[in-house]
Amino acid sequence: MVTENLRNIFRMNYNEGIQKGILETARKMLELNISLEDIKKATGLTKKEIEKL
Repeated sequence: MVTENLRNIFRMNYNEGIQKGILETARKMLELNISLEDIKKATGLTKKEIEKL
């Protein structure tokens, strides 16, 4: 039970870290004036998610 809980916590933290990395990459791509369409293709984010950045 404890091991399963630790595994779940690890997965959540890992996924959260991946998502933060994707958002940071998209933010930097915006700073480089890369088009929204190219950012969508590269990150898998939606137009709305990118516009929030």
